[in-house]
Amino acid sequence: MKRPYYLTKDQVRKMVDWAFENRKKNAIRDKLIIELLFKCGLRSNELTNLRIEDIRDNSSIDIEKPKGGDRKKRIVLIDDDLKSWISTYIRQEGRKKGYLFRSNLCRQISNRSIRSIVNDIGEKSLNLDVHPHTLRHSFAVQFLNSTNNLAKLKQLLGHSTIKSTEHYLKYTVEDIREEYTEAFRW
Repeated sequence: MKRPYYLTKDQVRKMVDWAFENRKKNAIRDKLIIELLFKCGLRSNELTNLRIEDIRDNSSIDIEKPKGGDRKKRIVLIDDDLKSWISTYIRQEGRKKGYLFRSNLCRQISNRSIRSIVNDIGEKSLNLDVHPHTLRHSFAVQFLNSTNNLAKLKQLLGHSTIKSTEHYLKYTVEDIREEYTEAFRW
């Protein structure tokens, strides 16, 4: 099974729709996992550490990442639709604090579980080997294709240096090349 570097918006939408329609008991949770990884560019460990208290009323999430001895903090934006689904999920779970996503044993969900959920949905909806970081890459490529703003992408991803963010540029160039080739095909 092929493992893509990034997915298109349509492919991610297909994953989200499949999760919501087919995951029965965990439909909203799994939909949110896919959407938070893609729409917010979260790392898997940021998602597992996400607490209900981190979600702000002003459509943002506070992400704290341990960086050496310091705690590095960044703000992640969420759209109204995603915020509404998060609120629905929290009401459904009947909790006001604690980890947003929990395991069946009511503990913090693990990175392995997130990876398993994403991979299972990717295989069943797209027949692709999708990992949580694939969705982070997809966020980055989508943002660059839409805005061409590397500095803002750096901030959204929580990178320390622009050098870490620059490698996404090659994927936007490949997209441009594909579109160019398609536009001028005889």
